[in-house]
Amino acid sequence: MDLAGIQEKQATLLGFHGYATEQQALAHPNSVSLLQKANLNILEADYKQALREGAQPGGPNASNPLAAGLQGAANIGGIAAIGDFFNRLTQKNTWIRVGEVLAGLMLVWIGFNAITKDTAVGQGLQKAKRGAMKVAEVVPK
Repeated sequence: MDLAGIQEKQATLLGFHGYATEQQALAHPNSVSLLQKANLNILEADYKQALREGAQPGGPNASNPLAAGLQGAANIGGIAAIGDFFNRLTQKNTWIRVGEVLAGLMLVWIGFNAITKDTAVGQGLQKAKRGAMKVAEVVPK
């Protein structure tokens, strides 16, 4: 598989690594699990799209995404900023990031509940929750 840039880094985080030559890669293939295959398919499709756009390292449209984002944000003002916000809402990566953040928050919440259950902290939280529920019942809707 031919990857570069961020896709290569993400594949490395999944446990894959590259070789100096194609012969070495063919001699030592990485094994792919069912769960990893979906991620690798996404990385490969993303890389092919970046190649078509020339956005990969060494390509005609390659740039530092952080610097480009900061520079672009400085040039946007007024109505254009509102349009840019709504344009970003339609991008697939925006919603992937939103899902990742929500999943992370859910995992933190589950973990916190698990370690505080049946402890003084957990009992204090339950007492505070009951108090908040009583206040909510008294407040008119």
